[in-house]
Amino acid sequence: VQARGRGKAPEFMRFRSPSGFEVVAGRSSKQNDRVTWGIAKDKDVWFHARGIGGSHVVLIIPSSKDEEAFLKSHREDVLFAAGVAAFYSKGRLDTKVDVSYTPRRHLRQPPARVRRPGMVMMTKEK
Repeated sequence: VQARGRGKAPEFMRFRSPSGFEVVAGRSSKQNDRVTWGIAKDKDVWFHARGIGGSHVVLIIPSSKDEEAFLKSHREDVLFAAGVAAFYSKGRLDTKVDVSYTPRRHLRQPPARVRRPGMVMMTKEK
């Protein structure tokens, strides 16, 4: 991402889950778009604080894994990614932050007439 007139834009935030899987989060609405629509594949799991602004967070799942089985057997990795989504949201200081998650394939972009960077529509969430 190249910011006009400001040099190189900051990189995405990158983390390692407890089991060593990559977790990527955006720092801005434009980076959220790149994380969701550029980096994440259909099987990767997308996280976002429910009902409030915040980072799009993606848990990268190895291509050989079934995401449903992965989610059941790697609960601490799911909780870690959800924690990242909660921490990098506007609810950071709240005592409790609800986080939605879904495989990336269950996300859609809103219609062009209402779409803004960072906006998504979930067709199925957990």
